Amino acid sequence: MRRFLFMMLCFLPLLLVACGADDSSSYTPIQDTAETSARIQFVPGTSEIAVLEKGPDANGQVIDLCTFSLDTIDNRLAYRLVDDQTLELGSSRFTYSKPLATPVSVSGVPSRLFAVWEGAPTVRQGVTLALELEISAERLLFRMNCAQ
Repeated sequence: MRRFLFMMLCFLPLLLVACGADDSSSYTPIQDTAETSARIQFVPGTSEIAVLEKGPDANGQVIDLCTFSLDTIDNRLAYRLVDDQTLELGSSRFTYSKPLATPVSVSGVPSRLFAVWEGAPTVRQGVTLALELEISAERLLFRMNCAQ
């Protein structure tokens, strides 16, 4: 009996690995993205962006909650660079992520504004929603990255 117990204790780890013991690090979340944009123009002499045309509502392909709509976006958005890492756009706050692939400049507009910015992720019904905003000279690109 002791020999049997000894063998079980020695081979139990091998048995668990061979039989597919629960390894939570092997879980791959489902990813999805909803993307839309708005055509814009910077208002000279102000820290405002005029929204000229809003793109259609966006839906992800896999996750039902992965959606984004421009309905709530005002036609004029005030912006403020709080510091090199923080942008306030309308009533939302974003953190600097990376520069644009191609540098952009518009007279009277801080060059740091033209970049990719990230909103704070939120969780809704088990889905993590993370808004990404890309600002170029003529458009705002909104990308909702979702993970479940």
